[in-house]
Amino acid sequence: MTIDRPTTAAPGPARTGKRRAMLAAAVLAIAPVSPSAHAAEATEGEKMAFTVKIGTPPTGMSVRYKYKTADGSAVKDEDYEAATGTVTFPAGDTEETVSVDTLDDSDVEDTEDFKLELYDRQFQAAYLGTSAWVELQQNFEGIPTTMTLTGEIEDND
Repeated sequence: MTIDRPTTAAPGPARTGKRRAMLAAAVLAIAPVSPSAHAAEATEGEKMAFTVKIGTPPTGMSVRYKYKTADGSAVKDEDYEAATGTVTFPAGDTEETVSVDTLDDSDVEDTEDFKLELYDRQFQAAYLGTSAWVELQQNFEGIPTTMTLTGEIEDND
């Protein structure tokens, strides 16, 4: 997983529009692949590894999502540690892992669940000579604008 650092340079409105047009024009056919929404599992007290799969990005483009956890029947800071961040798929990469720590407790419980929400999909095209990330409104098969994955925590008592 790649951790992105914020940049201080912000492109002006005219340059951003031009970049978006160039990125949209550079898009090639994408192989159809469905994103993964399959549940991750862990026993309480272990790391839960969410495997996030997307379709093949357009040639030479990286894809990035922000992510955050959200309660289901499992509650943050009681059953799992809340997590936020970014996950980046370098050009040509279609699978990355996001790990979340689960917490052990002495309660005897049924399996509990929580969500990993991916949002704010952005693209970067290294071949255009820019490091800017841009949001493209265009739909890409297998690269949804948002995703929600479920994590299931099994009791170890």
